[in-house]
Amino acid sequence: MINNIVYAQITNPALSGDLGKGDPSNVFGRYIGTFWGLAYVIGALIFILYFIWGGVEWIMGGGNEDRITSAKNKISNGILGLALLAGSWALIKAIGYVLGIDVLENLTIALQNLAP
Repeated sequence: MINNIVYAQITNPALSGDLGKGDPSNVFGRYIGTFWGLAYVIGALIFILYFIWGGVEWIMGGGNEDRITSAKNKISNGILGLALLAGSWALIKAIGYVLGIDVLENLTIALQNLAP
């Protein structure tokens, strides 16, 4: 009980939000959740850029079959990447639902107290 009060008062000013506060045994879990959220945002941005790149290449192809095929491949690969991203999100959510944890929001990894 006393340890939780002490942990609640420890803050790290270099970390924004709730990452620098609270129980230090759960910091690893919060980093994993934050990493997953960041990975999804970066993946979505890459999809948008790749999809636009393929569309622009298709428009600028000027009837050249090689450039149009390359553009179609970029668009197809972008859609496949988005499908994989959405599938991984659904899989993470399903695993979290079955195990009763929310991996993307409040992942808690309890570390054992090694102090005597």
